[in-house]
Amino acid sequence: MSATWVLYMKEIKSLFSSWIAYVIFIAFTLLAGLSFNITVQIFEIMTKYADSPEQGAARASMNVIDDLVSPLYQMIFMLLFIMVPAITMRLFAEEKKQRTEELLLTSPVRMSEILLAKYLAAASLITLLLLPAAIFPAIVYHYTSGVPDWGPMVSGYLGLLLLGYCLAAIGVFASSLTENQIVAFVFAAALEMIFFIMAQATIMFDVVKIGGISINMGAFLRAFSLSDHFAPLLTGIIKFSDLLYFASFIVFWLWATRQSLESERWG
Repeated sequence: MSATWVLYMKEIKSLFSSWIAYVIFIAFTLLAGLSFNITVQIFEIMTKYADSPEQGAARASMNVIDDLVSPLYQMIFMLLFIMVPAITMRLFAEEKKQRTEELLLTSPVRMSEILLAKYLAAASLITLLLLPAAIFPAIVYHYTSGVPDWGPMVSGYLGLLLLGYCLAAIGVFASSLTENQIVAFVFAAALEMIFFIMAQATIMFDVVKIGGISINMGAFLRAFSLSDHFAPLLTGIIKFSDLLYFASFIVFWLWATRQSLESERWG
């Protein structure tokens, strides 16, 4: 049995031996269910009731994907910004606090195995967290007239998983920097928010010239925005560039975490 698997199972047991995992799972499920209920009610009101024939005609053009499923996935996306840092905040911070980090880092196990085990444990919990959300498209399919487009439903759900894994990578990095779990939570949430609002902040930037080269700062920043790469998945479009972005995002933050841990090992 590989060291990564042994450490992974240890982390899984540690996560589920704590009340935090159960509180997060229950809270997320309840909030996701509430979000679904709210979006369904808003969609029903918007499509059935109108003050004028013109408004009624406009609302009749609303569809399940754009006006129900997409807003729901975006609300769940926002929930992940809170829940994921709560999952990852203890991964390394707890080791530092209990002074078991030095024993772990000086063990014959490779740093990459330690890091991968902790990250995969967090990613597994996030996957379990999102499983109940998979029932929402099935409910929509059952109760809506006609057959909705499954493409955006499936790709949007895939996008939520990828976002969760990206946020977990940031969270692991934040946890490696401190022994205080609250600090790790706040720092991870702040980093996540930067990559979320990056797309909204692009309206403040224009083309700038650096060394005679014109650079569209707005387009440059949007290339790093999590929400911008999530948006196409909500419409059923799965682009290789977006998948590459998510993979690169995860690899970068895990690499940054390893550098942080290596500096402590040899510092």
